[in-house]
Amino acid sequence: MRDATGNILIGGGLGYFISYELGSFLAQCINFPLQRNITFKSHGNPVYQAIWYFVAWVVISLICNGFNNLWMPVASAYVAPAVYNMLVTIITGGVSMVIFFFVFKIIFPEGKAE
Repeated sequence: MRDATGNILIGGGLGYFISYELGSFLAQCINFPLQRNITFKSHGNPVYQAIWYFVAWVVISLICNGFNNLWMPVASAYVAPAVYNMLVTIITGGVSMVIFFFVFKIIFPEGKAE
């Protein structure tokens, strides 16, 4: 893809999407057991927790990719790539924080199980 001045832009397309999602998925495959066993010391049903975690990851991916697809054409024309990348990081982190907060409240409840 090229911008208005003819410079080649990195990012976008099916290859970018697949590489981003694959990397993100593999990171969550490492992150989930660490959070479950070390951070929250959970003894709940791992299948139930993994399904909720996977659903959260899918929702986060859909929201962030949808938002980025809406504003990327505008951002590439008016915003420097460094600023764009910082904004993507902040948006993705914010969306992830909010969604994972509520999912963690469901799958890793506080207190002792009865």
